[in-house]
Amino acid sequence: MSVFKRKCPEWLAGLLLGMINVMFYAWASKSYTIFAGYQNWGQSIYSTLKLSQLSGLPEAFFLQEKTSVGIIGLLLGASIASILANEFKIRLPASKTQVVEAIIGGVLMSVGVVLSRGCNWGGFFSAITALSLHGFAMLLGLFLGGYLGLRYTAWKISLVTKKIEVSYPDNHKQLKSLTNETLKLLVFTFEVAFIALVLTYYYTSAENGIFYTVILFFGFLVGVVIQRSRFCFTTAFRDLLYGPEFQRSIRIQKGIILGLIVSVTGTFVLKYKGYIDPMNYVYPVSLWNVVGGAIFAFGAVLAGGCASGVLWRTGEGYISSLLALISAVLSYPIARNLIRVPGVQVFIPNILGWELGLVATYFGLFLYSLLIYRLEKSYGKVKVISLKK
Repeated sequence: MSVFKRKCPEWLAGLLLGMINVMFYAWASKSYTIFAGYQNWGQSIYSTLKLSQLSGLPEAFFLQEKTSVGIIGLLLGASIASILANEFKIRLPASKTQVVEAIIGGVLMSVGVVLSRGCNWGGFFSAITALSLHGFAMLLGLFLGGYLGLRYTAWKISLVTKKIEVSYPDNHKQLKSLTNETLKLLVFTFEVAFIALVLTYYYTSAENGIFYTVILFFGFLVGVVIQRSRFCFTTAFRDLLYGPEFQRSIRIQKGIILGLIVSVTGTFVLKYKGYIDPMNYVYPVSLWNVVGGAIFAFGAVLAGGCASGVLWRTGEGYISSLLALISAVLSYPIARNLIRVPGVQVFIPNILGWELGLVATYFGLFLYSLLIYRLEKSYGKVKVISLKK
């Protein structure tokens, strides 16, 4: 399908994600997030293994948990979009180091999410959307962690004395041949069959079938938009301070800001009119949000993708992203059970009033956009960090 072969510009992706987030909020009474779904998956795994004490939380069926259904939709949407665009391909890790980094990255992201009260979606994008101060605190941490990730990557590349050739097992040729046609067909057929099964069998017999079907659809849209635009939060923060993909980072940042403006406006109306509890998704803020954001961003660099990034890259066939995803799913419930973080809930309109609270949030986004503008204007006047030896 020709429409899936076209790239979606980052600014349009940001606007679409902002609108989807508002619609998701209105429908599900919560922001679109990622890691709560990982928690649900991890709890299910531990419950099956009779290790529920590791998470300390009750299990919820993965097809009747809002975030879980949303990210299933994201994974399916990204995968189907990549197949239709002829971009799906099994990509094995380039080295043992990449395998280790993916696993460690998943763990670090989990720890960062606990400390910052959310990932790049829940702790940053959707947090600011909910008019919660903890979203801006995590933003500071994302800047720091992204830069540390860039310096680490540059240091790692500096140790290499020659170009690394990707090596694969002897069966790679057969695997590549299978991937070209047959595997794509198998994956596509499985995903369509799964959606059909859920919609026609499970949800039609479930009490809240339509409710979760719409959530699945919203997640599907998020996956398609992110995959077609390559809307990577990791690149956005890793390369922002003059990394090799600086210009792409700037474009994604502009998309993020546009999405936030749309999302904040829509959510403000929902909360102001009483459709959503004003304190919904308002979490405590403290210095730990900044620390957690830095740890999360650095972990995302190691993993090769953020919370949503490892999902859509897994959907495209990246095995290292699948490893990072499994690592995050298994480690997050444990980290959430073990780590306790203090803080005070700050709903901005509670401090300044509804109108001034919205203005203050817009002003925060203005300062954010001003920073991006200044960084873009200074491009060419500073040394761009190279990741090539």
